[in-house]
Amino acid sequence: MIGQRLARHEDQRLITGRGQYTDDLDLPGQAWAAFVRSPHAHARIAAIGVEVARGMPGVVAVLTGQDYVDDGYRGIDHIPNPIDAVNHQAKAFVQSSTGRVYERRQWPLAIDKVRHVGDAVVMVVAETANQARDAAEAVAVEYEVLPAVVRADDAMADGAPQLYEDLPRNLCFETELGDRAAVDTAFAAAACVVRREFRNSRIVNSQMEPRSAIGHYDAAQDRWLLISGSQGVNRQKMGLVDAFGVPADRIRVVSPDVGGGFGPRSSLNMEPVAVLWAARRIGRAVKWTSDRSEAFVTDYQGRDLLIRAAAAFDAQGRMLALDNHLIGNVGAHAVSYVPMSNAARVTTSVYDVPAVALNISAVMSNTVPTGPYRGAGRPETMHAIERVLDVAARELGIDRVEIRRRNLIPRHTLPRLSPMGLPYDAGDFAANMERVLQLSDWAGFEARRAESAARGQLRGIGLANYIESPVGAPRERIELEMRTDGQLDVVAGTQSSGQGHETTFLQVLSEHLGLPPERMRLRTGDTDFVKTGGGTHSDRSMRVGGTLLVQASARLLERARAAAAEMVKAQPDRLERHADGFVFKRAWWSDRLLSWADIAGHVAERGLPDDREQKKLVAEAEFFGRMPAYPTGAAVCELEVDRETGDVQLLRYAAVDDVGRAINPLILEGQIHGGLAQGLGQALGEQYAIDDHGQVLSGSYMDYRLPRAGLLPPLTVELTNDPTQGNPLGVKGGGECGITPATAATFNALADALSAYTRQEIPMPATALALWQLMQDRQETLHA
Repeated sequence: MIGQRLARHEDQRLITGRGQYTDDLDLPGQAWAAFVRSPHAHARIAAIGVEVARGMPGVVAVLTGQDYVDDGYRGIDHIPNPIDAVNHQAKAFVQSSTGRVYERRQWPLAIDKVRHVGDAVVMVVAETANQARDAAEAVAVEYEVLPAVVRADDAMADGAPQLYEDLPRNLCFETELGDRAAVDTAFAAAACVVRREFRNSRIVNSQMEPRSAIGHYDAAQDRWLLISGSQGVNRQKMGLVDAFGVPADRIRVVSPDVGGGFGPRSSLNMEPVAVLWAARRIGRAVKWTSDRSEAFVTDYQGRDLLIRAAAAFDAQGRMLALDNHLIGNVGAHAVSYVPMSNAARVTTSVYDVPAVALNISAVMSNTVPTGPYRGAGRPETMHAIERVLDVAARELGIDRVEIRRRNLIPRHTLPRLSPMGLPYDAGDFAANMERVLQLSDWAGFEARRAESAARGQLRGIGLANYIESPVGAPRERIELEMRTDGQLDVVAGTQSSGQGHETTFLQVLSEHLGLPPERMRLRTGDTDFVKTGGGTHSDRSMRVGGTLLVQASARLLERARAAAAEMVKAQPDRLERHADGFVFKRAWWSDRLLSWADIAGHVAERGLPDDREQKKLVAEAEFFGRMPAYPTGAAVCELEVDRETGDVQLLRYAAVDDVGRAINPLILEGQIHGGLAQGLGQALGEQYAIDDHGQVLSGSYMDYRLPRAGLLPPLTVELTNDPTQGNPLGVKGGGECGITPATAATFNALADALSAYTRQEIPMPATALALWQLMQDRQETLHA
């Protein structure tokens, strides 16, 4: 069953409209919420006038941030500083030149100041959604507008507008990692030093399902219920328990079907907190659903990481040292420092770099908060090092492929620690690169370039190697129960937001238990039965959850064998495995089949042999720690730039991805294609434009260019596997492979195509207008 290209079981339900997303659900007697949001990026709230709104038809309540404070609740503790990638007992960032790693609670409604366009100030609750929106427009808020700052490097400058009085230079933290002395020595001896600045553009998390939340409070039971799609119910619950200060058993969180996550839906947003609070306050369920315009100024966003990279090389092109400064734009609230942690850990990628020094600055600005977005720091770092290698190759007169061959970590040196402390255990980096060069017909490119030139077009090709460091939440749990009807009930702490768990998890169980998938049911996304779990992100579901499926299966088989042996009064080793339980081999008469249903029925009557009080045939497995794995690979992008318009046509894209053991290659390839589409979209079109005052200029899909199907070129994707011993399934992860090298390969191809026009970095995204302007500027310079 493992390794089979099975179509996703859940697709039939989802594509025929039988999925259940949050907005599909309604509770009896529910009211609707709408939010009054700030039109300013930075302003003091001078006064809030709510009387007119309260008198409008259908209005149930008009609530402010002060009402929330007066009710005795706390702001959201996002816990932005993540668990370390290697040591699960430590934080990722422990030292800062500022004296602390900044963490500040976020109020669900602003109290004294607004700090980005879209910051929520007032919540209106009414009988219908339209009545709530109408009344929200009648709320009068007086603002004292303040200067705003939107770029992280500007925000940390002396004299920049300050978002918080206790945060000088808007610095959440500033820290240095690595070996500064060794790096300085290497740079002093270098034959070539490359210095470049890479501004990785801000991304809107354009999941298909708009965010939605329903809050309900049962006064008789003193129980709170939140229904809201997310990437993990337990993290949402922890945040709510902390904010409301109630015992954990008083709060239930349910996440139904989720239409895309990509990272930003892991963290708790303010709207779920607000509707749950409002439900308790008014004694009715309260529902809110975002529209797309609202999402552009409220949903947590991605990227916006500036890397000032410097690399030292010897005369033969071997990299001697890296000296990078990472400046992360955190936005107006400190939601997550994960991208900076991930980016730091994979700084050297698959290359043998003797010395590294990193300076990392996390900076607040008057923008929507950022958080992890597919890859979360890893694509940004791959972009920087792969571009630096291409620049160094040109300056040293070395072929772009050859300079990589000279710097790749040899397979025979693994396992080894990277300079940033990652224990690389597997990965044939050189073989991956050589294979992708074959798949892309790299050797035949110059003939294709000449053909394009004959048509007046500019053709380029780019190569990028990559590695990932999947981490994520350190805790996970799996529970199995064989019912008396022979059906297996599976409860997982992680949950799907489109990854296909209802198919792949059951493939693993079928392999280890022998049951067909149609006799299993996977349940997730409800804290009433999901005791713990980290949710879905960072390639963790199969790596961690799959490991627990294997362990729980083994325990279930052990208990079932003992119970079956008791049924026939035989030693357990007299029983042989069967697709539907066990077979008792008898010497003088026919064998006896002990089915799963028979065994579960026996346990229901007698209990387990080692625990008579346990009347269910169950097994659990739980994990808390780190389970390292390092997906890796290489990609080649080939494209053509229209000399007259700047338009980019992607012609070919080839990738070799070492995801470890492929549980379902069909689903994995879909994951890779999807990630690639997101990476190409960021590279060529997705532009979240903000002016110097913090006003959003591309706040809808009329202005924000998502990739369409026609953008994608023919894709050649090949899976490979240099085995890891890090988990019993041998999986590494495939959810982020497509996106991680995508911008690097694309921009290397663009630089190749436009080498006659510029040797400087091409701005991201490389829109047709930006490229046309670049070529025009060059022509004007030549004719000046």
